[in-house]
Amino acid sequence: MEKDKCIACSSDLVKTFPWIVPRLEGVKTVNGEWKIQNKVKTNDYVTVFKVTAINSSLTGYMKAEYTEHKSNVLEMEVYILNQLERHTNFCTLQAYDTSEDIRYIVTGPVGKSLREVMHQLPGKHFTNGTILRIGIQCVDAIAALHYIGYVHRNITPENLIIDVDMANAQIVRIWHFVTARRHVDENGEIRKPRSKLRCRGDYNYASVAVQEGRDSGRVDDLWSLMYTLSEFYNGKLPWRGHCSAHVLRWKQFISMQRLFRNAPYEIGFIIAHLSDLKYQDEPNYDWIIGMFETAMQRCNISHEKQFDWQQLNCSHK
Repeated sequence: MEKDKCIACSSDLVKTFPWIVPRLEGVKTVNGEWKIQNKVKTNDYVTVFKVTAINSSLTGYMKAEYTEHKSNVLEMEVYILNQLERHTNFCTLQAYDTSEDIRYIVTGPVGKSLREVMHQLPGKHFTNGTILRIGIQCVDAIAALHYIGYVHRNITPENLIIDVDMANAQIVRIWHFVTARRHVDENGEIRKPRSKLRCRGDYNYASVAVQEGRDSGRVDDLWSLMYTLSEFYNGKLPWRGHCSAHVLRWKQFISMQRLFRNAPYEIGFIIAHLSDLKYQDEPNYDWIIGMFETAMQRCNISHEKQFDWQQLNCSHK
């Protein structure tokens, strides 16, 4: 039987984007510690692989870059995860190492993204009880990220994942910080906003301001979350499949009543709050969470109720 190729000896590494991540073509093991299962995603910043630990059952996501083309992407993600290691709504940094010409990180444990889970549900959308609790967890996590001085800039259903362990399947985790940016300077002051910028994340979930080329502030992460929650209520966003310019027009003219027609009215109060905020303003995270909690109480939804995916038993990939 042919031995597994390892990252140090493979000649099949394809340097498509030399400043970011190799494809790891033909590579099966990394550093004798991680076995590559499959490629999860590739974008302008990074290629992500699903891996399992050779000496344990741990499953995680691996991101890698060539040491000769060092960027700050992996270092930034390591810093963020270390700062937030005690927060349950973020992945744990399992490894940050170098193997010959490759630098890599592994985060985990990981289960399915909420987009994958939603598509497995009978109605292809989440229920109100699940969505409100997703909102609470995500606002709390986003607030923690902002507190350490970073904005995510790409909150989407793909970047929200459930825990691989069914015993902890009520935890939603935010991951994938390749688009994150520090929004405060060395003195802790809000950085001056830039202009005429390209949208760094998925434009389907970007705020109107970001799509118009303005800089991402804390409020823009929450706009992305609200568009994500709208998709969870309706199964998809009405502008899905359109180009960026058409999506922007949709967002500028669509009514929030239509976008959240299946949501409790407290969501409208949250939208109104976000609409009043500018780049430099700090959202009232506690009040937003309180609105989600109020909606839960009015709709008689318990925090102990099972999430939709727990009934599917689908958190393992």
